[in-house]
Amino acid sequence: MIFRTISLALLIAALSHNPMAFSAQFNFTPRSSAEVEYTDNVFLTNNNTEDDFITTLSAGFTAQLLGRTNGLEVTFDPGYVFYQDFTENDGWRLPATLRAWSNLTRSTLLELNNDFLRTDDPLSRDRITAEGGRVEETGDTTRRSSRDSYYRNRARLNLSHRFGREDRVYTEFVYGLLRNDDNQVEDNDEYRASAGLDYWFTQKYGSEFFGEFTRGEFSGQSGFDGEPTSDFDNWLGTLRFLGRMTRHFSLFFQYDQAYRDFDSNAESDYIVYAPSAGFTYSTTEDMYLRLGLGYYWRDFKDDDNQEDPFIEGEISKTWNFQRGFINLVGLSGLTQNDFGAQNVGFQQFASIQGTANYDFTRQIVGDMGAYYRYAHTPSQERGGRNVDELDTNDYQFTAGIGYEPTLWMTIRLGYEFNKYTSDAGSSSDYTENRGLLTITLEPDQPWRF
Repeated sequence: MIFRTISLALLIAALSHNPMAFSAQFNFTPRSSAEVEYTDNVFLTNNNTEDDFITTLSAGFTAQLLGRTNGLEVTFDPGYVFYQDFTENDGWRLPATLRAWSNLTRSTLLELNNDFLRTDDPLSRDRITAEGGRVEETGDTTRRSSRDSYYRNRARLNLSHRFGREDRVYTEFVYGLLRNDDNQVEDNDEYRASAGLDYWFTQKYGSEFFGEFTRGEFSGQSGFDGEPTSDFDNWLGTLRFLGRMTRHFSLFFQYDQAYRDFDSNAESDYIVYAPSAGFTYSTTEDMYLRLGLGYYWRDFKDDDNQEDPFIEGEISKTWNFQRGFINLVGLSGLTQNDFGAQNVGFQQFASIQGTANYDFTRQIVGDMGAYYRYAHTPSQERGGRNVDELDTNDYQFTAGIGYEPTLWMTIRLGYEFNKYTSDAGSSSDYTENRGLLTITLEPDQPWRF
């Protein structure tokens, strides 16, 4: 509650900072769509697969209130889903986003983002994003197969101030929640506060400092291993020192340390020590690469320690062409994957995502996408029993062709392939093929007032 109260108070302060700025412009873009989807594995099972046709009717909008130094944007696309065979899963899909921002000064930005989703689709979308020079895993990367509805909301408030060409200080508050109709999936609440400082001592030597506190609270039937997940507090600190060799190339040394303190099952408490070193390469806003090698020690309170090497990586690159573009984002390293459909906890992972668009003609557009994630979850003790280590692989491939008979209509025929494998046993593996036909009505320019 305190995080939401602080966020609301700061947002009101930001929007009232320069109220005349909002008299500038109001944009409104309505849209509607109809989609028919065929899936050959509606419940993502390994055996006894079921197919179905799923029809979604949607109507929504994007509204923008834009000023000179302030802005507000709301997107809402409610849709109702009809299953041909499994009609008990009929219901609403409600995606909505809100973004508000205010440039308090020329160097100070206050921004609020809120993402809400209610859906029955077990597969997450946009699992990796690159924004503001940072690559993140934003979607749920854990396995979900039930078609029971669930909803999640994530609110994020950022305040950043630049005091040099590459120097900045920033802070962030996050509140996230997950609620499930499936009583075999735990509900959770995430409270997160963080702060950081980027500072270059000279043109050649710089540093990045980051600290974060997370509170996780859980309720429901079972966790990732069949045992209820304990609430926890988590502290994380990162120190990174950089030495610039050339204008675009730098070396770095990084040290991460995390402490996990469970409310119950204290024998599972642990500390992670993770030094790493490597290089960064950045040429433009469209290209960033960080690659390094590290080694971690995971020190349990009442158990044997774990240690292993890991690859620390981050990439964001866009190639723009006359008729299209290719975008590539990737991330690897250590994570604590706590707030998905499964509460996995500490992981080593590597994920990569690519998208491409190409305009064959003014009316025909092609698109393609691919995603892969590998994760290794070390063995650990939970609830008084040992949980074996687990390796998982998650694949997705999409392709589509769109036709625009008019400026306000698009017809797209698409294909999607999804696959999941793990060494826990073939019962959790699945493959799925989807075919989609989507008709969208949307003006090519927003209505301005």
